[in-house]
Amino acid sequence: MNIIEVLIVEANTDEAQEINDVLEMHCPYVKVIGTASNVLKMQKLINNNNYNLIILGLNTAIDFGFEFLKNSNCLEKKELIIINTNKKETALTYMNCDSSGVLRSIDSTQIIVAIQKVKEHLFPQLQPLLNKSKTPLTQLGIASLKEVEIIKVNTILYLKSEGKYTSFYTSNNIKIAVSSRNLGEYEKQLINNNFLRIHNSYLVNMDKAINIQKKDGIYLKMDDNEYIPVSKRKKDILFNYLGMK
Repeated sequence: MNIIEVLIVEANTDEAQEINDVLEMHCPYVKVIGTASNVLKMQKLINNNNYNLIILGLNTAIDFGFEFLKNSNCLEKKELIIINTNKKETALTYMNCDSSGVLRSIDSTQIIVAIQKVKEHLFPQLQPLLNKSKTPLTQLGIASLKEVEIIKVNTILYLKSEGKYTSFYTSNNIKIAVSSRNLGEYEKQLINNNFLRIHNSYLVNMDKAINIQKKDGIYLKMDDNEYIPVSKRKKDILFNYLGMK
């Protein structure tokens, strides 16, 4: 298995741990081989390790990361993701070391997308095999104490987080099942289906979306005339998904 070996450089240790947790939970093909919180540790980490990718906090990059990186050849044939850890409402973007730009926000969905792009760039020979393995789910099993309810994925309108539970809504806005698993787990499970996290509480089936309403906020209109709110931090994700940016 091709593993992406990652260095995390972030002065704020809590933010570094949050990035590490997202990678550990969502990206099994990623191995964090070290973290650094200042320029001396960064230099030692880079000089003493083989790695494919550096994840760099934006403030850390401004304080010392950019200066160090531009005066070294450590990014030659490497990848770079920069995350603005102080502005959670912004979206994360991907770039490699040959690009000019800034990446933003600790957001699990966008980190998954960015890491996937890194993987495609690093291991292009694997893409035909990876694409074959990306088979969308057709059914989901929702277990309760007495039974397992089987739901056809193409009938799901959206999933909604309700406290510690996740509710499933189908066409005609019928609530048909409640699961004790959190929404993030279903986001991962449906990653190869046409589902998108547009709000912390909503995972929607984009095959059921009709249009975007932009009056008094942003809402995604579904084909049963239900309006699902789009959070500010997810707006750019939705627009990028639809090719609008």
